[in-house]
Amino acid sequence: MQKIIHKFYAFYCYLFTAIVFFYFVGFYNNVIVPKQISSPEAENINFENLLINLSLFLFFGLQHSIMARDWFKKWWQSIIPKQLERLTYLLFSSFAIAIIILFWQPINGVIWDIRGTAFAIFIRGISLSGLLIVAVSVFSLSAADFSGWQQLNKTISETSFQTPLFYKFVRHPIYLGFMISFWATPLLTIGHLLFAILMTIYIYIGAIFEERNLVKTFGDDYRNYQKKVGMLFP
Repeated sequence: MQKIIHKFYAFYCYLFTAIVFFYFVGFYNNVIVPKQISSPEAENINFENLLINLSLFLFFGLQHSIMARDWFKKWWQSIIPKQLERLTYLLFSSFAIAIIILFWQPINGVIWDIRGTAFAIFIRGISLSGLLIVAVSVFSLSAADFSGWQQLNKTISETSFQTPLFYKFVRHPIYLGFMISFWATPLLTIGHLLFAILMTIYIYIGAIFEERNLVKTFGDDYRNYQKKVGMLFP
């Protein structure tokens, strides 16, 4: 019965995460979904909408970073089953992104708008290529581990240091892929610019904290890797 409950929980986590992720992509690309990062009815920048957006990113950053730390995982695993820790992290991260989408305040002021031109298609392609880099990087390591599936089925093996595909050129290709996707947009408003800047700052800070954990895990192997390969850019 416990295994069945865990499987249903996993299904819910994956379904919710997938829905939020695809909505999020539509949100910051201003396509398909009802709530978009830029809106014709948006207000000009003011203290209130700026404070709300900054608070949303602070909340997201704290959730994403704290729950990824080893000390939190050890404490968290004393409350929930160990095999559900990664799944719960994905779920809470998806909730945090959903909150950003729900309460984000679009800010008026167009910096550039090339929608309707041939170059806009090219820019869309660059944004999608960023997401492709993310997907390939996840699967080149271990999608089962990244998604918590291995942890759920208690098949976790000793982690070995690997640098497949994009990892040979940049230490965090997943972060790089997201940055490309966030910045490559045919319509850049002040609100989207704020979003891209805050995401880039968070990614940089998150990469620094992640590097500390990786050095602890892999020691000199990772230190040598740091000397040869760039952190966020080749």
